[in-house]
Amino acid sequence: MTCQGTFHENILKTWRRTVARTPQPEIVRALIQERGSDDPDPQRVVSLIGRDAGIAAAMLKTANSPYVGLRNKISSIQIAVSILGMKQVTSLALSLALRAAMPIKGIEAYWESAGRTAQLSTLLIRHLHLQHGDEAHLFALFQDCAVPLLLQRFPSYPGTLALSSNLHWSEIVELEDTNHDTNHAVVGGMLAGAWDLPANIRSAITLHHDPEVFQRSGISEDVLTLIAIGYLARKVAEMLNKQLNDCDCDMDAFGVVCLKHLLLSPDELRDFIDSAREQFSLHEY
Repeated sequence: MTCQGTFHENILKTWRRTVARTPQPEIVRALIQERGSDDPDPQRVVSLIGRDAGIAAAMLKTANSPYVGLRNKISSIQIAVSILGMKQVTSLALSLALRAAMPIKGIEAYWESAGRTAQLSTLLIRHLHLQHGDEAHLFALFQDCAVPLLLQRFPSYPGTLALSSNLHWSEIVELEDTNHDTNHAVVGGMLAGAWDLPANIRSAITLHHDPEVFQRSGISEDVLTLIAIGYLARKVAEMLNKQLNDCDCDMDAFGVVCLKHLLLSPDELRDFIDSAREQFSLHEY
């Protein structure tokens, strides 16, 4: 092994230890087990969520949000589970548990952005009449889950984030590698593995900034669809956040490939943007 190879292997070992120290709460283990069960028990999920006041409150907030579109507000976790579906509820609970495991001040905007992107991923899946809606929601919540860890580890990482906002999709991880000898896709894949997230979610997190991922052999269609949905949902979320017109949601080369993979035309994307704008109140962005 070369010196360079040894160096990077040591970096990975360090991050594996860091990830291992990011606690997986008991509720996470229980929810993942229930989520992956052949015969999941909604009552057990309701009971698990009900034990955590913060997660329960967030469940109700999501169930009462504009993108769900209920006419009347609800105040029951059981009803929230029946409306959102067990897998989406467990996805949200896992995201909230991750947030609790990394209590970092000043990154509320990051968590809010992840939540909005996840909601838009679900809407886009519905708009395209595709399967994998629950997986897309979970992937969108966790695709950048390593960002808080990198913020904890590197005092200079906020500067990297600021610079990355002006870069193309594939250039973001290149900048992180240059500045920090690792990137949020690699570390995020480790964290997803440590938390026993489904294999396709772990793969999508690790590969979601790879510019050649759609040309590589051996990558499952499920993983590619998750990456494409997550990318487009993020772009739409950014556009709505800036209250831009649909013509301003320009796609870079990676975005064009994502549209092609989903068989989604620019006109259909505009239709989705209009639909998303109607379902969300802009003041929430």
